[in-house]
Amino acid sequence: MDPIYLHLVTFLAGLIVGNRFALWRDQRKEFNDSALPIRTWLLKQIEGGGGRRPDAIELDTFMSYLNPWQRERFRRAYEGELETHRKATYQTETGEVRLPEEATTLIKEYLKACLPYTTRR
Repeated sequence: MDPIYLHLVTFLAGLIVGNRFALWRDQRKEFNDSALPIRTWLLKQIEGGGGRRPDAIELDTFMSYLNPWQRERFRRAYEGELETHRKATYQTETGEVRLPEEATTLIKEYLKACLPYTTRR
């Protein structure tokens, strides 16, 4: 092979590999940025409540970075938490919103099931 062709092939291969690495880095960064508010909320909820629930746009953005099977598992766990929270919430005479202890335990299990999907890449 002529040396000029070897240099050209090596240069083009370097461009392709470098481009792929840059794309993977950008995808990883975008995933980490979208997972941060959800992970923060999950950790606060597991530790004892508080924090703002992620809105639909944040959830949709985050879930778009997951693989289809991961997306389905995360969605099932998140919706299970949401449904358990809706069904178990009741108001006391003072107007305070409360959850029974068994519902709190179940909600924490759902939240812990969501947590592994938000780890940094």
